[in-house]
Amino acid sequence: MWWELVGDGLHEPFFDGNAYNSCLGYLTENIDPASGLAPLFEAQLELHDPDLVYVPSVDPDDPDGFISLVKGLTSDIIGMADLVPRVSSVKSDAGYKVDMENNEDIREMKNEILEAVQRVIEEANDFSKGFETYCYLWLDDREQYMLQFLKYGRQLTNDELDLMTLEDSTAPEPSPPKMEQFREQIDNYENLYLEIEEMEPIHVFNGWFQVDLRPFRQALTNTVRKWSNMFKQHLVDHVTSSLSDLAEFIHEADEGLLQPVEEGDYERLVNVMGYLMNVKERQTSTDDMFEPLRQTIELLKFYDQELPEEVNVLLQELPEQWNNTKKLSVQVKQQVAPLQAIEVSSIRNKIAAFDCRQNQYRDFFRKYPFLRFDCNDPYDLLDKTDKEIADYENQMLKIQESASLFEVNVPDFKQIKQCRKELRMLKQLWDYVAIVETSVEDWKTTPWRKIDVENMDIECKKFAKEIRAMDKEMRTWDTYTTLESMVKNMLTSLRAVGELQNPAIRERHWHQLMKSTKVRFVMDESITLSELLGLNLHECEEEVKNIVDRVTSGGVVLRSCHRVQGAEGGVGEIEPSLSHWLWRGEYPAVKEMSMEKTLRELDATWSRMEFEQEIHPRTNSTLLKASEELIETLEDNQVQLQNLITSKFIAHFLGEVSAWQSKLSVADQVITIWFEVQRTWMHLESIFMSSEDIRKQLPEDSDRFDRIDTEFKVRLSVIPRQSPCGVVMMEDIAKTPNVVEATNKTGLIHQLEVLQGELTLCEKALAEYLETKRLAFPRFYFVSSADLLDVLSNGNQPQVVARKLIPNLSYSRQLTKLFDSMAHLKFIPDEAGQLTKKSLGMIAKDGEYVEFDHECDCSGPVEVWLNRLQSAMRSTIRHYFAEGMLAYEEKPREQWLFDYPAQVSLCGTQIWWCTEVNIAFSRFEEGYENALKDYQKKQISQLSTLILLLIGELTKQDRQKIMTICTIDVHSRDVVSKLIQSKVESSTAFQWQSQLRHRWDEKERDCFANICDAQFRYCHEYLGNTPRLVITPLTDRCYITLTQSLHLIMGGGPAGPAGTGKTETTKDLGRALGIMVYVFNCSEQMDYKSCGNIYKGLAQTGAWGCFDEFNRITVEDAIRDKKQTFNFMGETINLTPTVGIFITMNPGYAGRTELPENLKALFRPCAMVVPDFELICEIMLVAEGFQEARILARKFITLYTLCKELLSKQDHYDWGLRAIKSVLVVAGSLKRGDPGRPEEEVLMRALRDFNVPKIVTDDVPVFMGLIGDLFPALDVPRKRDLEFERTVKQAASDLQLQPEDNFILKVTFACVQGCPKGHKLSSCEIVQYPPCVQVVQLEELLEVRHSVFVVGNAGTGKTQVWKTLFRTYQNMKRKPVFNDLNPKAVTNDELFGIINPATREWKDGEYHADEGVRLAITKRFLRDGQFRFATRVQVRDDVDREQEHPVREVQPGDPFRQVHPTLSGEPQGEVQEDHGRG
Repeated sequence: MWWELVGDGLHEPFFDGNAYNSCLGYLTENIDPASGLAPLFEAQLELHDPDLVYVPSVDPDDPDGFISLVKGLTSDIIGMADLVPRVSSVKSDAGYKVDMENNEDIREMKNEILEAVQRVIEEANDFSKGFETYCYLWLDDREQYMLQFLKYGRQLTNDELDLMTLEDSTAPEPSPPKMEQFREQIDNYENLYLEIEEMEPIHVFNGWFQVDLRPFRQALTNTVRKWSNMFKQHLVDHVTSSLSDLAEFIHEADEGLLQPVEEGDYERLVNVMGYLMNVKERQTSTDDMFEPLRQTIELLKFYDQELPEEVNVLLQELPEQWNNTKKLSVQVKQQVAPLQAIEVSSIRNKIAAFDCRQNQYRDFFRKYPFLRFDCNDPYDLLDKTDKEIADYENQMLKIQESASLFEVNVPDFKQIKQCRKELRMLKQLWDYVAIVETSVEDWKTTPWRKIDVENMDIECKKFAKEIRAMDKEMRTWDTYTTLESMVKNMLTSLRAVGELQNPAIRERHWHQLMKSTKVRFVMDESITLSELLGLNLHECEEEVKNIVDRVTSGGVVLRSCHRVQGAEGGVGEIEPSLSHWLWRGEYPAVKEMSMEKTLRELDATWSRMEFEQEIHPRTNSTLLKASEELIETLEDNQVQLQNLITSKFIAHFLGEVSAWQSKLSVADQVITIWFEVQRTWMHLESIFMSSEDIRKQLPEDSDRFDRIDTEFKVRLSVIPRQSPCGVVMMEDIAKTPNVVEATNKTGLIHQLEVLQGELTLCEKALAEYLETKRLAFPRFYFVSSADLLDVLSNGNQPQVVARKLIPNLSYSRQLTKLFDSMAHLKFIPDEAGQLTKKSLGMIAKDGEYVEFDHECDCSGPVEVWLNRLQSAMRSTIRHYFAEGMLAYEEKPREQWLFDYPAQVSLCGTQIWWCTEVNIAFSRFEEGYENALKDYQKKQISQLSTLILLLIGELTKQDRQKIMTICTIDVHSRDVVSKLIQSKVESSTAFQWQSQLRHRWDEKERDCFANICDAQFRYCHEYLGNTPRLVITPLTDRCYITLTQSLHLIMGGGPAGPAGTGKTETTKDLGRALGIMVYVFNCSEQMDYKSCGNIYKGLAQTGAWGCFDEFNRITVEDAIRDKKQTFNFMGETINLTPTVGIFITMNPGYAGRTELPENLKALFRPCAMVVPDFELICEIMLVAEGFQEARILARKFITLYTLCKELLSKQDHYDWGLRAIKSVLVVAGSLKRGDPGRPEEEVLMRALRDFNVPKIVTDDVPVFMGLIGDLFPALDVPRKRDLEFERTVKQAASDLQLQPEDNFILKVTFACVQGCPKGHKLSSCEIVQYPPCVQVVQLEELLEVRHSVFVVGNAGTGKTQVWKTLFRTYQNMKRKPVFNDLNPKAVTNDELFGIINPATREWKDGEYHADEGVRLAITKRFLRDGQFRFATRVQVRDDVDREQEHPVREVQPGDPFRQVHPTLSGEPQGEVQEDHGRG
């Protein structure tokens, strides 16, 4: 009992676990960061490629890891309690482990230890992730990296690697590395090595967990050293291999060159010549290799890279050895020269002999039997011939190798090559012969009743098509012609067999056929196609048709006779009228059967012919559409019925044919008027129904249109008597989709005509309303009424109106007069992606985008937001002017000009030119005498920089910008040069004051232009990225006169011959002042009312107008009195004082009279003469990127001057300014397309290729002689597009024409020039044809000219030329359109349009109705007197499309340019006599 009591007390100390607490407490104390004790645990960080790992591992799942170690340690401490037996017998005999595990303090200490371990492991993992920046060192493939580096000089990105895989054109180009790039790579790894070396060796976490980084650092430095050594070793290997290869080459070359050569020892001579050739080929590269190798060795020494001793020895000795080898080669070459000459002579003899043999073989080849269809063993002969040609080719190859070794020119040996080519074609042809013969032989065994004529016919047509697609050189061979004839005969025979399969054929008919063909056979079921083909049915197809016709018609006739005889109860004679038909060989039954079939087809066609339908977007009403198939079918069937009704066999079907004629005629009329009514309703519906302003202003007409609208949309099954129009409504017709039924309703035509009249009244009322809109936005005066209505109808949809700004035929042209260079607007999208009515910027027709300086609100009435748009345009240009002036000096000019719109860059350049010239004058006055000369040097440097930019790669917009600035810079350079020559010393001198000088006024924050004593504020009209006129001294004088006339409140009147730049100078002056210029080509139709409406628009917009003739005006009086409003033609209108009015007069015009004196007094005259062509040519060549512009310009003008004097006088010759401009543009495009070609060759090619098409045959030798004299020893090949020529040849073949080379040449001449379109019609090109019609140049001229005259004598193929080109476009899927027009069959008014004197409305002529004339591909070709027509129609002069912005020329008589409105937007124009403007 005592022991039990004592034992029960003794177990308590053990139960308290103090001993275990001490052990765990030791651990807890050592992992406490605040204890300051030495680290208790240590791990090493090691690189086990590809991962960084700790040893021991810190992975919680690793059984040997650090966490498992700590857990095991704590478990072992607690587990020791199991080794101590219990003292007390009260409890179990088990140890104290369970008590220890359940002890709260011990559990807490254990958890604390494990949590601390977990925290340390997380920090250690984060620490190791910091080394991932170096992972590429052990993850990247060094060999792959080296390969990329050696090819591209850098490592490619993943995107670039993807492009390489896809073989994309934008993938990086190979660019081998230079020495500097190797240095960068090695430096990079050397610096990285030092960086890693400085890495700390040991890192401690939380004071108790220590990580040894030395193993990782050692592994990483070793890896970096491998990368660095890789580049160093490559350089070592490169140096070693280069020097070793050279040493070996020198040794071999010296031995080879020193071997003795005796006369007649051909093998040794060839060996020596080979070594001489090798030394020559290697000379350039070897001469240049030593210095880079020395630099490489120096680089390697810098990095303490050891080189083999032999490298230094070779580098010292090889240069001298190489020089000795070169000297030795020269000596040996001189020694073997006599032997070489002998061998050269021998080679030439071999060439001559081989040439003779090849010619003989060519003649022999042409006589081979395989060229004839009757050849028995063509394939054996082809194999034999192939071996013969191969033998000749081997001989040819040996001769070429020898000739190349001895530097002897070898001919092409075209005969052998032609034989090889023809042999391949023969193989192809005989293969096809075998295919055709096999098919035909298979068909011949078919019993004649089972012959599938249709499928055989399809197969034969396929054969015929594939035969025609073979090379055209085969067509003269007997094999080809026989094969083609066999297929054609088979086609003909199959048609005859199809006829003979008629069930009405009897035995007597077969006897008739045998008698006709003189072939006898027994006709039964066993007869096959072979026996039928033996009848030579292809030779008697017509006879077969006659037999079948007699069978079918005779059956009908005899049955009719039988019925007649049977009715009388006996057999009598055939009716006389019937015997008459039989006697004449005409069978009414056959003809009537054909008519009946036609009428059945007609009925079937129109029973299923229906109108297409579409939904009107605003009203959801059903609208009708007529497909092209419907219109074409209607026209064809009307012609078909007309042919039927003229037949003498029509009697039986006369009523039915007449009924169909009536139905289709009515359908044609209804379709025409219905769609006109529908179009007008659609046009007016959006105006009257969506514009509250129109409904308020035109209440009566709005009510009228409401009635029309209701009657048009609401279906009435019965036509109401009370309806004023009595119209069958849209839904009624829409629910009767059949065309004939819908259009042949009683009274429909009359009802539609009444409705059309009502709509016309609404349109006329609108015209009066439009005048109020024009007063609100005066630029509407330059838009026609129809176009203005279109704008107003879409006024609440600014996106639609903005699209119509684009001067493209896919859109309307109504707003092209409002903002000349503004093509589109960029609108802000809302959150749903829909465009709002807020505009961010404007886009020019050339694609230039200019962001507004503030958002432009395009909501509200159209005239209101267009005024806001106009203000935003001007404020934006002014804003960019201010920014550009401040930024000009912050960076080089060649960089600055790309930062701003073209207009700002150009005008900013002119402002700073004037500023810098004034600064130079100031420095001159301060005593610096060379101020102007120094500035001129700066100008030349700037101009050279721009020319270099032009030669390089530029976008189309940037190139146009640089070309325009170059044009102005050349003039600026010449002005400064003249100031220096004239020794001008002050900025007040007239030579400087007479220049148009732009300046920026900081106080006004605006641009001004000064010239003499006149000053003009810049108007900030957006001009886009358009070219400028070349400024000559004549231009400067004209500027002075015109600006002084404006300064004196007068008009300007440039007068002079055609082509002197009257209109162009006026327009260019407007561009220089940033103002809109309208050019009007007036006619006798333009009376005082028409002119008055133009003046209204000009006075209120402040724009300039340029006229040919007009009556007296009073606008200038109001400007002189400085009025803001004035009375004009009974109306008070606003006045913008910047308005200017100019007239251009050509005293040489036939029928032109002098202006009266009182009219002359309003305009200041300016005499214009022929400008300096050479100066213009020089400046334009500079703008196109030519460096030798002055010399080339002199040659250019000399050629044209001599052509004008020496060539014959042809109506179509033009050696003036417009022709010069076109050739210069072509030369510029050729230079950019072939930048490596000398400039003289480029210009010579442009002059030759562009002018040859219009030179008549007799003048060609003279012209080519002049070219040869001006460009001696130059023979530049014509640039050709072989693919296009093949397409033209195919088109000629399709038209059954012979694709003769000279004919094809005329079609493709200009497509390869690459010259941009946009040249004026008046500078037309003429394709002049020699007796052999040449076609190719037509395409090329159409690319650079809007109009081409095709001139030649009768029968020279003028029509076939353009038809061939048209067919070519069709084959190329370019969807061309042409219209044949005989201009002698229509009047001028019908052709160009006319103003209705009663309504003042403009009616378009044929040219204006056809938009296709303005398409790039859709060309209009004139024939039947086209040249006479062209020479008597004036096309407005002085306008080149490239120089047409922002100025607009109004000339309705010009079919090749958009028409400008005059009175209420109606265009005005006339056809004028101008025989000198071809």
